[in-house]
Amino acid sequence: MDITTASLYHLLQQFAPGAELARWRTLAGGFSAEMIALEVRLPTGESRKVIARLHGARDLAINPDVALDQYRLLQSLTKTRLPVPRPLHLDQTSETFDQPILVLEYVEGSTEIPPADLASCLPQMAEMLARIHNIDPLTNDLKFLASEEKRNNTRIAQRPEVLDETLQEGHIRDALENAWPLPVRNTATLLHGDFWSGNVLWDKTENGREIVAVIDWENALIGDPVEDVANARMEIFWDFGAEAMEVFTREYQSMSNADFAMLPWWDLCAALRPAGRLADWATSKQEEDKMRAGHALFVEQAMRNIA
Repeated sequence: MDITTASLYHLLQQFAPGAELARWRTLAGGFSAEMIALEVRLPTGESRKVIARLHGARDLAINPDVALDQYRLLQSLTKTRLPVPRPLHLDQTSETFDQPILVLEYVEGSTEIPPADLASCLPQMAEMLARIHNIDPLTNDLKFLASEEKRNNTRIAQRPEVLDETLQEGHIRDALENAWPLPVRNTATLLHGDFWSGNVLWDKTENGREIVAVIDWENALIGDPVEDVANARMEIFWDFGAEAMEVFTREYQSMSNADFAMLPWWDLCAALRPAGRLADWATSKQEEDKMRAGHALFVEQAMRNIA
């Protein structure tokens, strides 16, 4: 796809007629979508930063309405006062690009959590995830989101022809297939779908760090809140270790009435996510090796807890 200043200027005129495009740059780290930061000057003289998200063929094959769903979801979440980027514009039939475009406000913040701030950041992450799970899909008109149950039923039933045995995919699938479908223990609620430190923006304050936004909602769905917790657990294990993972889990449990009896099984579901994709997730061979070692320990613990 050819991204040019002219094409971005054309996009800008759709939601801010008369605005000038001062500069733009492609952001690194966009796994699910290409992200472009635009600095614009409005006719009033005000400067503003926005983000344009362009989803590719892979995302559109999974969900052709991925941009529309995010736009509607972020509109609803903005009304709940949850800290999320405000949606500004949706172009589903772009004349300039060959895919849907979602434009969001730019939120200043960092995803970095220094070791000195970890003890205060983990409870904030747990509280934020509990807030997300407290959002009722029915009263907030989120019925358009996909069902976790349907997605996982398909994922478990459709065993790939080639398994990623470097991540014990066959072993994990054997355990899950023997237990599937999992008993329903909790009321289905809104799930972020990919809650981890890389999707949480922080602002540095006099008292440490505070969450300013939760980003990247393209995997949001409706389902068991413990599934979301399990995915966050694996990511925290990778980033900060087993002790941090358990601190996060205990903090979340102290704020939630969710039944955690099936947590080991949801941990195994989370462990399936990187199968065949871990090399794409890691930024270096060293990081990939670390993630593989951590994944093995995460799976071992889950297996031990279901035995």
